[in-house]
Amino acid sequence: MIDITQFKEQLKEFDALREDDEIQTGTVECIQPQYAQEWPSELHPSVRNALIHAGITTPYKHQAEAIRKSLNGADIVLESPTASGKTLAFAAPMLDALVSNPGSHALMIYPMKALAFDQREQIEQLCEQLSIESFPYDGDTDKEHRDLLRNHPIPILLTNPEYLNMSFLAYKEQWEGFLRNLRYVIIDEMHEYRGFFGSNMALLLRRFFLHLNRIGATPRIFLSTATCANPAEHAKNLTARNVEVISARNMFRPKRHFIFANPAIPDFRYREIFRLRVEQAALSILANRLQALVFCPTKRFLEDALINCKRKAAEQRLNPDQISPFHADMKSDDRREIQQKIKDGEIRIVFTTNALELGLDIGGLDGVILAGFPSNIMSAWQQIGRAGRGWNKEAFVLFYAMNDPIDRFFVGNLDTFLNKPLDELVIDPSNEELIRRHLPSLAYETDGELSSYEEHILGSAFYDIYQTNTGTVPRGFKPHQNLNIRGSIGQSFELKRGNEKLGQISEMRRFREAYIGAIFTFFGRKYSVHAHEADAV
Repeated sequence: MIDITQFKEQLKEFDALREDDEIQTGTVECIQPQYAQEWPSELHPSVRNALIHAGITTPYKHQAEAIRKSLNGADIVLESPTASGKTLAFAAPMLDALVSNPGSHALMIYPMKALAFDQREQIEQLCEQLSIESFPYDGDTDKEHRDLLRNHPIPILLTNPEYLNMSFLAYKEQWEGFLRNLRYVIIDEMHEYRGFFGSNMALLLRRFFLHLNRIGATPRIFLSTATCANPAEHAKNLTARNVEVISARNMFRPKRHFIFANPAIPDFRYREIFRLRVEQAALSILANRLQALVFCPTKRFLEDALINCKRKAAEQRLNPDQISPFHADMKSDDRREIQQKIKDGEIRIVFTTNALELGLDIGGLDGVILAGFPSNIMSAWQQIGRAGRGWNKEAFVLFYAMNDPIDRFFVGNLDTFLNKPLDELVIDPSNEELIRRHLPSLAYETDGELSSYEEHILGSAFYDIYQTNTGTVPRGFKPHQNLNIRGSIGQSFELKRGNEKLGQISEMRRFREAYIGAIFTFFGRKYSVHAHEADAV
């Protein structure tokens, strides 16, 4: 139980809050979940037994409804908050299809490699009970395993948009054994597919479903998303298929205490003192043996706060080893090690960017600190949702407003934030410029031939532009490698100390922070940049 008054006083003792700060507090009460009476009768007995053996004796109502409708043939989008059991809801019907149809396959698509790895761990216990193999197929999979998975397909593969484009479609002939018997396509974290990335994903999925249709594969689709304003519309825009919405919005949530603070900081030292306040809040939480994520506005902010916080922890006889960074530039093995230590309670304070905004399983946390307001309301709730994962666990949310009108507005209007309508997810699969970027790949995949009945799969815009821009792809040339799906600027470069690989960095960050001669901070340590190698990764 968190005493919000006592918690505020502890923050003041560490100079994380001050008397002249503008502070608003509020509490959102717990809503307990509603359980179904039993597993859907349509579910294969062996899958039901595997679930019970895993300790899941009864599903939530929204899980049971989604499972039942998916088993009965509907394409589903499940909209529910963080830690509401989305994985179980799509895993159960997927496993049912694989058990009921030996030799069939399922493809699980995630926006990030780390999510695919995490989800595989979550479903592995069920898969083992059913003797069903699963494996990730992405950039972290070595060549030997990739070749083996193509030549001897296993029931479940977990991948991402890049590999859907660069492998499953670019080398479609090599994947026919897997794709021809595809029964399920899972698209998790649907809310991540918005804007440029989402529009490209919509066109990529249209190409993928067209290829599946041509080889006679008719998989069911199951999408899952965080709560948003338009789940049905967005799922239809993304897949060009009609889906049925199952919503668990406001069906349950943990009790959360909110502290929104506009710190009284003079303008001429704002950035330095703002970061200092965040550091002191983290130390207060560490001293009180709580566990929290600190969402930082930039990687530079993260690295500076991390170094200072570790130093101060040692000076105050706290354990600096319980403080860690977590961001996308780290090596996969480092991220997974930190993730496990968070779950085990060995790490209590994690300075992160939006890398932990996604649905990675890091166990139940006591709270989150938001150093500045995220880019949108959905991101804010995703970050807040990392705390109190589980309806029976209280959590705190500490938000520090930056020197920004929107940040300060929400401090003065906490109720407005708590009751603000959710964001709409927006993509444009009819964008002509993006469609033209996909045309060479589509021409390769269709051998330059497209029939009128395939218009409903591609959508009228994609179909019409293709018909007026017919062409052929030179033999042996695969245009897929030239397609930029996410719209990130420039290349990524490896960070190396001698022959040791430390992680990676974007071209923009290399230009701004890791130029030759710079002192560059990474993973809480400072390095001198001596050279730039010619080959980017």
